[in-house]
Amino acid sequence: ATGPAGPTGATGATGPAGTVTPAAAVGNATTVDDIVEDFNALLANLRDAGLLER
Repeated sequence: ATGPAGPTGATGATGPAGTVTPAAAVGNATTVDDIVEDFNALLANLRDAGLLER
């Protein structure tokens, strides 16, 4: 279901707001060598939060 029409169409769902589980923070990569490790940590945190499938 969508909400009332806005200037460019529907403005969103009319049901209750969903709940999003935040993923744990991952520090910024500071070197090229950090990128793979930090990216894998980010993916793991997103999976743990239920935002990505395992």
